[in-house]
Amino acid sequence: MSSFLNVEWTIRNPATPAIKRPCGRCGIVMPFASTSKFRLNANGSRLDAWLIYRCVFCGKRWNRPLFERQPVSSLPQEQLEALQRNDATFAEQMACHTGKLEAVIEQDAQFTIERRLIGCHDRGEMCAMLTIHNPDACRARLDQILAKGLGMSRKDVSGHLESRDFELCDAPKRAIKRPVPKLISVRFLDAEQIGATSLRKRVLGSVISQD
Repeated sequence: MSSFLNVEWTIRNPATPAIKRPCGRCGIVMPFASTSKFRLNANGSRLDAWLIYRCVFCGKRWNRPLFERQPVSSLPQEQLEALQRNDATFAEQMACHTGKLEAVIEQDAQFTIERRLIGCHDRGEMCAMLTIHNPDACRARLDQILAKGLGMSRKDVSGHLESRDFELCDAPKRAIKRPVPKLISVRFLDAEQIGATSLRKRVLGSVISQD
């Protein structure tokens, strides 16, 4: 009897991306890095908020707008408190969510994978459901995530996808070569090609805990 695995990977970004923009002091386009500090401006019942960046060479400051004229009553209390106390974790989240900024300096796909076993039970076939969470908005491609997590090359990952050893749930095949979304699930359909024992080790890695 084989086992059905239900596993979660959480992708963590070790560093926030820098943003390239003209520096008035340097006179050229330079990378600006987050200081993890916020600037707030209250006007009656409305609030403006910026995340403060500095040029990595000369230190010139740039305030990146987060929102303008936002009703204070519409902000979650925990978010408002995080802004007021310059919460480092919240600042990192904001720095990672660069939206459609085209001047973001691409990172070299450096990331870590936190693994968690959600469930495991016996059934008649070897299957695994892998759910990938990307709360830090890591900009790495999905095939890079799977290649690192499974300990194989991106070419091998693409080969297993084409062979239908696994499939992307609610996503087209081309998503494998795109930045990993905030949430995506991967269903491993046939472990025989990879080897049941090998698959278990590859998906689980050094898994930490089970609910």
